[in-house]
Amino acid sequence: MRWKNRVLEVTFVLLAAATASLAADAESSKWQFDVFPYGWVAGNYGTVTVKGDTAHINVTPSDLYGLLEDGKAFAG
Repeated sequence: MRWKNRVLEVTFVLLAAATASLAADAESSKWQFDVFPYGWVAGNYGTVTVKGDTAHINVTPSDLYGLLEDGKAFAG
């Protein structure tokens, strides 16, 4: 799991460096671009009641990533 965190850290550092270099290049050119990187983290939380039986749902983003990595879920 540590290598996954390192990959995310490196990705964010590279995005920050790319954004900074675009800002530096924009000062010397007539063209100007804005870059807005965005992220999304999924998770499911809640409670479901069917015919008096209650189920609590708690799927953290880490759990969801594990399901995707093991091939037990699909995402696009």
